[in-house]
Amino acid sequence: IVKQMRIIHEDGYSEEECRQYRAVVYSNTIQSIMAIVKAMGNLQIDFADPLRADDARQLFALSCTAEEQGMLPEDLSGVIRRLWADHGVQACFSRSREYQLND
Repeated sequence: IVKQMRIIHEDGYSEEECRQYRAVVYSNTIQSIMAIVKAMGNLQIDFADPLRADDARQLFALSCTAEEQGMLPEDLSGVIRRLWADHGVQACFSRSREYQLND
C-alpha cells in the first residue's frame, strides 16, 4: 500500500523503476494476446479479418525470442496492434471470464 500511495501522490515511478518493469509489461502483453488468440479457437470465434490468422502465426513465432530478450520488437508490436484491433479478438476478450486471462 505504501508503494501505491507513493506512486499516486508523489512523482510516480522513477526512470530506473520504469526500466525494470518494462520487460515484465512486455511479457504480460505478449502472454495476454497469446491467451486471447488461443481462446478464440476454444470458443469458436473467428478473426473478423482473415489476414489476422497470419498475424497470429507470427505472434507465436516471434514471442519466444521477444520474451527471452525482454523486448518488444517493432514487427511484433505491429502484429499485436493489428490483432488487438480485430473485432474477433475483441469479441473473445469480452468473454475473458470463460478462460484464463491475467490482469
